[in-house]
Amino acid sequence: MTEGLHQRFTWPMCGLAAMLLLLCLSPVVAAVLPLLGAPAESITEALTLLSSTRLWGLWLKSCAIAVGTVGVALVLGAPLGYCLHILTGARRTLLPALLSAPLFLPPHVMAVAWIDVLGPHGLVASWGIPLPALYTPMGVALVQALSWYPIPLFAVWLHLRQQDPRIADAAKTLAPGPFVFWHVTAPLLRPALLTGALIVFLLSLLNFSVPSLLQVPVFTVEIFSSFNSLLDQRQAVLLAAPLVATGLLLGTLLFRFAPRIVQQPIQSPRATPRTRTIARRYAVAVSVLLLGLPAAALLFRIGTPHALWGAWQTGAHEIGTSLLLSGVGATLLLLLTLPLALQTRRRHPVLLTSLAIAYLVSGPVLGVGLIACWNHGGVPGYLYDRFPILLIATTSRYAFFSWLGVLLVVRWLPKEIPDAARCFGATPGQVFWRVTFPLIRRPLLALWMGLFLLLMGELECIVLIAPPGWVPVSLRIYTLMHYGPTAMVSALALLQGLASLLVLGGLSQLFSQNRVYTPGESRYHSYS
Repeated sequence: MTEGLHQRFTWPMCGLAAMLLLLCLSPVVAAVLPLLGAPAESITEALTLLSSTRLWGLWLKSCAIAVGTVGVALVLGAPLGYCLHILTGARRTLLPALLSAPLFLPPHVMAVAWIDVLGPHGLVASWGIPLPALYTPMGVALVQALSWYPIPLFAVWLHLRQQDPRIADAAKTLAPGPFVFWHVTAPLLRPALLTGALIVFLLSLLNFSVPSLLQVPVFTVEIFSSFNSLLDQRQAVLLAAPLVATGLLLGTLLFRFAPRIVQQPIQSPRATPRTRTIARRYAVAVSVLLLGLPAAALLFRIGTPHALWGAWQTGAHEIGTSLLLSGVGATLLLLLTLPLALQTRRRHPVLLTSLAIAYLVSGPVLGVGLIACWNHGGVPGYLYDRFPILLIATTSRYAFFSWLGVLLVVRWLPKEIPDAARCFGATPGQVFWRVTFPLIRRPLLALWMGLFLLLMGELECIVLIAPPGWVPVSLRIYTLMHYGPTAMVSALALLQGLASLLVLGGLSQLFSQNRVYTPGESRYHSYS
């Protein structure tokens, strides 16, 4: 009987789900309506786009960049995931935070930092070292991979931590270590590698900020230009169709392979002291290189503390807007998704697919739909000209990630405890505040911080709808980059990066101290 409590929404939860779907799908529907209003013209333009060699070239270039990003991210991330697995001790808490920092920093901040490192007038060029051109598809793939290599890193790390070490121990009695790694450990890592590769490929295909800052035309940049420069809403929406189709296909594959890397209790690693020493040195060297070099390049470009202080005085309002948007937006996302996840622990394919479409249509198309929905007189126009439109945009775009996150948090909650409280007559409010919330407060705070960092890097959608007086710092950096990588741009990127790193520090502390329930094992264990 208790299972029924988690299989369907109650009427209040149905209303909340309807509100969430309305927020996420109304911009998508509004963007698509011009196509349905003139179907003959839409079909003609779709056939024209299908026969355009230029657009097919952009699509192939976008896919090639995504493949290159996946390759570099796997080469960087997979060995580091193996290193983290065999490391033990207190330093293990610090290293994951250092190595994951590029993932949680906004992509445009990482792009500005690596332009200051590898650009034609960057730090490395000042040393007289010749470098390949950064403003190329290869440069875009490299910069994206340097931001997203933690995705395969953590996929490999999680999968290795859940493998039984006795499998490798038994194999070592019959064959040497390298043979065991290539013929036992590596095949077991295929689900983790495939999961990391699919996520990185999809993020690269949908990314707008890095190719735009590096002046490389790709599919998402073409979508933005179709509306922003040509005011062709129909073409912009039609161009988003391949992104949605590709994203749904990759998402189906992800949900097939991703559960395999987080389904077993965490195992203790086994390694010799010499192996741990080599792994620690390698991981520390990579983390220092990939964080220290961009930070040094930003400081080199800024020059003096006076320039940094001037950037703070100039951009304090924009930084405050970003912090306010991230904090309020993350809270709003949890308020909309957490009650639904607590009511039912299932994914609900219709809800999941709807929220995914709102993200997969790409930020520019979602921005076009928000303009069509809210740029009117009366109450919609009042909200459109002020801060609420930013909240609506971020809620629509990132509800998918919030839904996945709360499902993961609720998964660690033993459902027998809330059910027992209900049997003793506790009201829903008492069950949540006295039973459920104390059990999930730390994972929930970690999820809030993760959403906060995600919203700090939002640029693709708000670049079209940011109202006067409420411009986030990400849009200010993007606008100033049209004049080149100046000291002001580097200073603002450094300030936004420092704000993100402070939140990341709190997030790493939560993960190092939190203890979670393992379904099916009836026990608690630590993340670290």
